[in-house]
Amino acid sequence: MPAPKNFRTAFNGFHREDVVNHIAYMTTKHEAQVKELREENNALQTELSQLRGQMDQDAADRSRIPSLEQTIADRDAELSALREELETANQLLNEQAAQMAALREELEEAKNAIRQLGLQLEKVHHFPVDGADHAVIILRKVAPTPAQYPRRYAKIKQMPL
Repeated sequence: MPAPKNFRTAFNGFHREDVVNHIAYMTTKHEAQVKELREENNALQTELSQLRGQMDQDAADRSRIPSLEQTIADRDAELSALREELETANQLLNEQAAQMAALREELEEAKNAIRQLGLQLEKVHHFPVDGADHAVIILRKVAPTPAQYPRRYAKIKQMPL
């Protein structure tokens, strides 16, 4: 086995200078390792502080979770109520649209009947009764009534104007 570089063999003894040099070398090496370990320790301490800060922030965020979940549940309930209200409004709108279509059809039938009977619209008087709008329609006779009119009730039901 070869002898270490700075020492002589055990048979010949040690030189003081070799031992001092070896101790100085080992001290320098040790100080470099200590410095490196201190720097690593400082970096790890900084990282630990950052992680603790994140952990505190995460804990604060986690403490807000129940109130946020409650807020979400409240908003979901409001949304469900609004959807139901919207559905009801859509149904009402569809019903009113159907009524409007029926009224338009009835109005067209009335216009056709007025024209066939030789009448002309002269004036419409509107007046409220118990909060409802009522009207009196005044028609002027401008042409003779066709010979096919007046008709019997059964004929009116079979073939309305």
